[in-house]
This record gives sequence, C-alpha cells and structure tokens, in this order.
Amino acid sequence: MKRKEVTKGMVALCAAVMVAGTLCIPQAKAAEVPAGNTVLSIEDGTADIRATQYQWYYKEVNGKTYRRLYDLTNQKWVTDWILCE
Repeated sequence: MKRKEVTKGMVALCAAVMVAGTLCIPQAKAAEVPAGNTVLSIEDGTADIRATQYQWYYKEVNGKTYRRLYDLTNQKWVTDWILCE
C-alpha cells in the first residue's frame, strides 16, 4: 500500500471517530482513536505500526450524561468527566 493511501485512510478513520464521539450517544460505549503511533519493528522495508487505544466511559447523574476518555494502552485517564449536551 502506498504511503498516501495509508495516510488518507488514517485521516478518514480519525475524522469518523471524532464525529461519532461528539454525538455523545450513551449506547456507543467504546471508540478507538489512533494517536501516538509508534514504529515497533522494521523488516524488509515494512513497518509494524501500533496505535494507542482509547475508550470512552459514560455515566448518568441527575438525568445528565457525562463521558470520560481512558487510555487503554497506558492505563490512565486522559480527560475529566465531560458533560454531553
């Protein structure tokens, strides 16, 4: 695959995940967002690239929905609780 095609695919995936995440639908419990890419190994001109994985967590308090982003790769919270409007 050409580098341009891979880049276009990653940009499209990021845009789709960002749009889906802004909708703040409680039924959609998880969203993987590629970020912080790291080259793990290079053999015969090919690279094995892995992306950091994230997951949205949702809670409801007094009829209001909140979400918080968790970094599954590094096992730490990325954001505070955010009110979904």
